[in-house]
Amino acid sequence: MCVSRLIGSGQLRVLRHALVAVALAFVLGATVPEGRAELSLQDEDDIARIESYLNGVQTLAADFIQISPDGSISRGRFYLKRPGRLRFEYKPPAPILVVADGTYVNYFDVELGQLSQIGVYSTPLGVVVAKEVKLDGRIAVTSVRRDAAVISLTTVDTEEPGRGTLTLVFSERPLELRKWEIIDPQGLLTTVALDAVTINHELDPELFVFQRPENVDGIDGR
Repeated sequence: MCVSRLIGSGQLRVLRHALVAVALAFVLGATVPEGRAELSLQDEDDIARIESYLNGVQTLAADFIQISPDGSISRGRFYLKRPGRLRFEYKPPAPILVVADGTYVNYFDVELGQLSQIGVYSTPLGVVVAKEVKLDGRIAVTSVRRDAAVISLTTVDTEEPGRGTLTLVFSERPLELRKWEIIDPQGLLTTVALDAVTINHELDPELFVFQRPENVDGIDGR
């Protein structure tokens, strides 16, 4: 059922403002854990394997589900093209579009007509879309965790730790990016899970060119 049928128009506007705040927190980042965990030889091997996988991903497309700190859920379509390009198309009732064009992340609220920008490499996801993904040096892996069929690692920018903490979650067989988690400065968790993932398929270059959407009820339906 459409959210607008469940709540009044005033409440819907509040929800949309909340989604703006959540999405900005998701883009801008979070706090940093205290200290770096000691990494085992297996951790190092897994980091190298994941680094190789990420460097092999030139393009990625997937459906996404975003779970906000208050438990609200939003959905949409996600696109990635290295280096430096991202696109998040949020489905209604969140008239939001996020496009990284190789230089800036452009965050646009269709209803409010407001555009915010930040450098793409000044966000936690900058490490994923870098020309060469390096999970050592400036970008440090602070922990590696394993489950039966899942492996996850947490990264932080050691030079600018205020950018945030990013946890990447992968399936093991096959190795594939499935989810990421970001904790904001207040310790609130935002999770983005991917489904129907395809990699290294040709994507329309126009996906990564920011254009002000004209349709408030949905963003171009691609």
